[in-house]
Amino acid sequence: MRSVFIIIILSFFGTYGSAQIQNNSFENWTDMGNYDVPDQWSTLNHATSHLNIYTVSKWYPGSPGNWYMKITSRQYAFSVINGIAVYGKLDSTNLQPVSGYPYTQQPASFTGQWQHMIWGTSQGSVCATLTKWNTILNKRDTVAIAYEELFDMAMAWEPFSVDFNYTSTDLPDSCMIVLKASGADPEPDDYLWVDNLAFTGTVTVNEDLFKNGITIYPVPVNDRLNIRLIEDHSQSVRFELSDVMGRVIYTRQEECNPGVNIGFIDVSPFPVGTYYLKTEIDNRIFINKIIKY
Repeated sequence: MRSVFIIIILSFFGTYGSAQIQNNSFENWTDMGNYDVPDQWSTLNHATSHLNIYTVSKWYPGSPGNWYMKITSRQYAFSVINGIAVYGKLDSTNLQPVSGYPYTQQPASFTGQWQHMIWGTSQGSVCATLTKWNTILNKRDTVAIAYEELFDMAMAWEPFSVDFNYTSTDLPDSCMIVLKASGADPEPDDYLWVDNLAFTGTVTVNEDLFKNGITIYPVPVNDRLNIRLIEDHSQSVRFELSDVMGRVIYTRQEECNPGVNIGFIDVSPFPVGTYYLKTEIDNRIFINKIIKY
C-alpha cells in the first residue's frame, strides 16, 4: 500500500465575510415539462425522466418561503436510485459531483433546515466543500469540508449546523454542496428535505488553527486519506486503521518533524464502510471516524 510523508510550511491568507448560497431557499425552479429542476442545482431528473422517475422535486410550504427541495431515493427494477442534489455540476453516469460555483469566503458553518428518514440502515448525508485550484499540479485542493452523516430521523423541520473543518490557510475559489437521501445501500423512499441553506459565521484561517491536533481530510474519502499534523519537535507517530468490528487492517510508523507534516494513506483497496483511524503521538491518542464510499 502506498504511503508518503512530507514537510511543508504554511503561509497566512486571512479573510473575512460570508456569502449566501444561490437559490438557497429553493424559490426558483425551471419547468422542464414533466419535472422541475432547482436553479443552480444539478439532479438526476434529466437522466431518469424517460423512466418517469424523479428523485428531486419541489414542494410546499417552505421553511421559510413557498418551496423547499425534496430528495428521495426511488425504486427502479431491481435497484434503487439514490436521491442526490449537487450545488454545481453532477455527472449522472457515475453519480459523482464534478464542479461547484465561485466562492471566496471562509465561513464557520454550513446551516439550514431539514427533514429526513430512511427505511433501512444506510443514512444519507450533507456535505459542503470549499476548494482552490492548484495551478502547479492542475488539480483542485481541498480548503475546508463541512460533512455530516444523517442520524436517526427528523419528522418535522429542524435546524442543522455543521462546522467547517479547515485543512488549509488558502483562500478558496469554489464551493460545492452534495446532499444525499441515502448512503451506499439505499432503500426506496429514503428522503432528505432541505430549505434555507446558508454559510454562516467567519473564521480567520492561519497556522494557529491547525495547532495542537491532527486534521484528517477529505471525509468522506474514496481513495486518498490526507493527514495533517503539527508538532513542536521530532518524535515518532503511529497510525492504526480499524474497521467497525475493531479489527486492525492497517498500521504504519512514521517520524514526525517540527512544523507541519502532511501525509496520506491509500484507502482505495478497502471496502465501502466506516473505519476509525487511531493516531498515537507521544502520550496523546487521537481517534478519527473515517467514511469510505
